[in-house]
Amino acid sequence: MAKDWTWSVRKLGRFHLRRPGSPPAALLELCIRSRYNMSALGDAPTGHAQRDGTLTHPSGETMTQHGGQVDGAKAPNTGPIAIWDWPVRLFHWALVALLGGAWASAEAGVEYMQWHMRCGYAVLTLLVFRVLWGLWGSRSARFTGFVRGPRAVLSYVHAWFSRRPQHYLGHNPLGGWMVMVLLALVAMQAGTGLFANDDIFNEGPLAHLVTGDTSSFLTFIHKTNFNLLLLAVGLHVAAVLLYLWRGENLLKAMFTGRKPAGVYEDRPGFMAPLWRAAVCLALAAGTVWAVLELPG
Repeated sequence: MAKDWTWSVRKLGRFHLRRPGSPPAALLELCIRSRYNMSALGDAPTGHAQRDGTLTHPSGETMTQHGGQVDGAKAPNTGPIAIWDWPVRLFHWALVALLGGAWASAEAGVEYMQWHMRCGYAVLTLLVFRVLWGLWGSRSARFTGFVRGPRAVLSYVHAWFSRRPQHYLGHNPLGGWMVMVLLALVAMQAGTGLFANDDIFNEGPLAHLVTGDTSSFLTFIHKTNFNLLLLAVGLHVAAVLLYLWRGENLLKAMFTGRKPAGVYEDRPGFMAPLWRAAVCLALAAGTVWAVLELPG
């Protein structure tokens, strides 16, 4: 390493790399040790740094700092981090309200079943929108950003029980799969409702497309699946409370769209423009309208 680079050790084992005449490039101990195999005593890394702020790993991998985050490595963020966009937050709370409305209208009696169905149509629209937004939305909303493989899930669970939890800006590996389970159960609930009937006054808008036995079977699935949905929602709420007990306020982040500064396993990504969300919502509404109207 060039002689004009100097390393200093401060309290709590934090390291600062300074180059005379250029802005300092600060790295936390965790980032330095994990990427450069440094010991707890502050050994100098075997890689080197460039004038433009890029860091070169001994393997040749180049990392660049972006607002407190380093490509290819974990680094500190210095302020509240925007993570959940408006479409994701509105989808989340609108789905909560609509599921509650669907349940209340079903319990209120047959005279409110039209409202039950309207809530179901709105839920279907939200689901189609979420699928589209999971493909073309903001980075944190995309399925490719939070649906991870078994190895990542097991690593996360192991870290959790070892009292060294991994922190994620977006959905963690376990939470990502809970999201997929919830979406699947809601889709099952809304989909079977289209073909369900109460054998008296009401039937779903597509019930006439199937036989009576098939409609009755789908009605059974509709009622049974609701209990599974309640169980999954209960687990979801319990997990949110557990994280809150351990100092991570997931509920607040779903209101504000931001998480506090810290060291995370993932990085903040781009936020998709709102016009794209409007297009996805229009496509979702058009799709649901076509499903409900065209078969008749």
